[in-house]
Amino acid sequence: MLTVIALFCVGILDGFSVIALLPLVALVTNGGELSTPDSALEAGVARAFEIVGAVPSIETALMLLAGLMLAKTVFSFGAQIYVTFVSADLTASLRRRVVRTHVSASWPHFSSLPSGAVATAIGAEAKKAGDIFVLLSRIGAESLRMIINVTLALLVSWPVTLAALGIGGATFLVLNHLIGLARRTGIAHTSALVTITTRMVDGLMGMKIIKAMAEERHLSDLFDKDISGLKKLERVLQIVGLLTQSLQELILIFGLLAGAYLLIAVWPTPIEVLIILAVLFARTVSSANRIQKTYQDMAGREASYWLVHRLAGKAEANAEEGSGNVKVDIKDSITFEDVTMGYSGIPILSHANFTIPAKGLTTVVGPSGIGKTTLIDIVMGLIHAQEGRVNIDTVNIDECDLNYWRSQIGYLPQEPHLFHGSVAYNVSMEHPDIGPEHIRDALNAAEILEDITSLEAGVETDVGERGLRFSGGQRQRIALARALARRPRLIILDEATAALDRATSASICQTLRQLSKTYPVLAVTHDPLLEDAADTVLTISDGKVVTQRSNA
Repeated sequence: MLTVIALFCVGILDGFSVIALLPLVALVTNGGELSTPDSALEAGVARAFEIVGAVPSIETALMLLAGLMLAKTVFSFGAQIYVTFVSADLTASLRRRVVRTHVSASWPHFSSLPSGAVATAIGAEAKKAGDIFVLLSRIGAESLRMIINVTLALLVSWPVTLAALGIGGATFLVLNHLIGLARRTGIAHTSALVTITTRMVDGLMGMKIIKAMAEERHLSDLFDKDISGLKKLERVLQIVGLLTQSLQELILIFGLLAGAYLLIAVWPTPIEVLIILAVLFARTVSSANRIQKTYQDMAGREASYWLVHRLAGKAEANAEEGSGNVKVDIKDSITFEDVTMGYSGIPILSHANFTIPAKGLTTVVGPSGIGKTTLIDIVMGLIHAQEGRVNIDTVNIDECDLNYWRSQIGYLPQEPHLFHGSVAYNVSMEHPDIGPEHIRDALNAAEILEDITSLEAGVETDVGERGLRFSGGQRQRIALARALARRPRLIILDEATAALDRATSASICQTLRQLSKTYPVLAVTHDPLLEDAADTVLTISDGKVVTQRSNA
């Protein structure tokens, strides 16, 4: 609402500044005296001088014009500042929506989500979408300015003004085709940008694989193809903009010539009125041109707006189902009662019944693809069993507060993900309850503190992209320290030793065995060393889970 009021004030002041030119031109061209009014506008200006008791003079007209221009500048600056702030707020709101909807989305949503699309949406595309408000404000300001100028022109000479409006309408229809082209090109450009960003993210994540198999040239060729496509689309957008500008300039020139002919040859007009009409016509055409160009820019950015909302909307539609409100602290066990789970009609677990004790080291074993990761995903509440019941102690997991439940879990995946930052950051994730002492205690418990403190920067050592400055075993231990820093009630590991050599794997198993005396540990594994160290071994076979050994 404030934007509308400010723009309205700017438009009115802009119109008055044009009106103020009329007595100034008349005074200059008539030897310091106002001529007999020939139009309603001229009569209104003369009447205004009488009402305020001002004597028409060049000095008075100049002071009036200067005051109006100053007031217009102040209001215009204020309106632009406000619009800029609102645009920044809108951009931030769009980015927050993308982040919040994706953070709240269910885990299966991410299995088909290209990370490059989200990176693009939260970066440049959100900014483009937020800029649409600025463009809309410009269109509103120019539209109001154009309406005021046309109204003033009608008061000066309605026949010429109507003729000019006819030409302007025909021009809009011609240029409207260019706006459609800009919109279609903008959609294609946004899609191409998402593709190349996704390819870049995937390429960087898998660069070791690409280099190891000498696939750099192939990847480079794919990027060249994507970049060439982007270049063509950007050329089209530039050409459309230049073509629009050139056509607008031609229309302005021919319009001024046609208007001058009508006012001189067909409807003889006093010089001061002729000058004012020329100014009003030029300003109206200029406003129309800016509206056309701004609308074209907005059409090109429209795809960015819809990309952001489409991604956020899809994540919103796949939001995690509401959990219960029971805050349970595991003390006894996790039990699966007649649990069935499958994908695409293929059963993974079928009426499975078993117990995971809340003490000691429990391993889950079985062939690849048998459902071991599915089992721990159900335990963490990332997916829900299709049939049956999962209890944490005696409470159905569907009745549990999942955020509270997951806050008690320390999770270590097969590929430990370290974020670009320091060791301390990777352990604490800047959690307010995890201070320097907690970080050192966690690193010590994960048996990596000595390695870290021997480095020059200690816990402030940068781990590099995905932790590549450290060995595989060291990355596993830093990730384990991150899980321990939260003082969990349950540690869950998914093939934590699969990518390690036998000596490192044996060392990790020994650490886990020691930790299991303090924390219950649930580990998916193929590693016979870890299986031998377990208190309880659960074997998955043909959709059933069999307890092979239980010393817990």
